[in-house]
Amino acid sequence: MKKLLFPLLFLTFTFISCDSLSKLTQFEKEFSTSITIPVATTVVNTPITISSPEIKTDITKYLTDNKIDSSLVEKISLKKLQMTINIPDTVTFKFLSFVEISIYTPDSSMVSKIASLTNVQANKTIELKVDNADLKKFILNDAFKLSFKITTNQTIYSDYVVGVKPTILIDANVLEN
Repeated sequence: MKKLLFPLLFLTFTFISCDSLSKLTQFEKEFSTSITIPVATTVVNTPITISSPEIKTDITKYLTDNKIDSSLVEKISLKKLQMTINIPDTVTFKFLSFVEISIYTPDSSMVSKIASLTNVQANKTIELKVDNADLKKFILNDAFKLSFKITTNQTIYSDYVVGVKPTILIDANVLEN
């Protein structure tokens, strides 16, 4: 039994160390933008599409600050995406029945669905269900845009300004020479 204890402990520490090391090569970065849902476009149960302004990534500076060469980035994925109603400040998302968000390059040459939510709760802030898309080709560019496909279940009577905060997870291989 004692002969098995050392190899078992060695394997346990090896796996724990690899997992811990893997987490050390992952970095989070949060972006922020806002969209306006115009009152004139919201027809109940009719999908509308709204685009965000261009979002600058500043990814080169971020990677340099974290001492990572962009060639070492293995994968960039969306960790979470939150939306918050900023104006008017007394309303919730009860007007919204569905939202789907896609990311695309400013020249629209690449597009990928990244998050969605059905059965939206009547809260001031919601968190969408994220897809497992690799966003490396979008985030390593200078900028990206988000496209929102939304469906309302009731009429809104003023423009709604919604803050959007995507948080990405950068997975890099920092041990490569």
